[in-house]
Amino acid sequence: INELKIYGKKIKVLIVDDDENIRRDLKELLIHFFCKVDVACDGEEAIKKYKNNKYCIVITDYDMPNKNGIDFAKEIKLINRNQIIIVMSAHFGGFIVEFIDIGISSFIKKPIDIESFMLTLLTHCENIIFKRELDRIKLNKNIQKENISSIKSPIKSIVIDIAKNTNINTTIEEKSIKNNDKESLISDGMWENM
Repeated sequence: INELKIYGKKIKVLIVDDDENIRRDLKELLIHFFCKVDVACDGEEAIKKYKNNKYCIVITDYDMPNKNGIDFAKEIKLINRNQIIIVMSAHFGGFIVEFIDIGISSFIKKPIDIESFMLTLLTHCENIIFKRELDRIKLNKNIQKENISSIKSPIKSIVIDIAKNTNINTTIEEKSIKNNDKESLISDGMWENM
């Protein structure tokens, strides 16, 4: 539970259920773990909220008026195919295959076993945090590559200028510098003349 509090600090959750008591109870529980918890009474209201907010986790009931859980989940997946969606239902029948086909993340049986529910949320939160960290590392690597590229460019110019001023055949050196091939620069004698 403590881990969920740590992970949930930057995670927003949307709860969708036509049962007012379930919406209220889940929100009261989850507000202690997540930075933002919104509720909606059906799929139509949920879509409106979803389009105006970025939720990490969507928890939805299957059987709702106006727009049921399957139609709601399909629409969400069109907006964000990677969205984590947890489906709640008292009865999982033949429709479970359709949920699996559209990429539902987890299923929770009603009445909700709180311990199992919290473990499911913890697993998804760990995955969200892991993905964020991986994305951050990839971004840092890209920034480093850009910084290295910008540094190499002036060095290339300086080396080429030096080569021109020392009457070395610059065609060979320019090719070697462009290829960042230090060994061929050494074998051509360019490093030795510097």
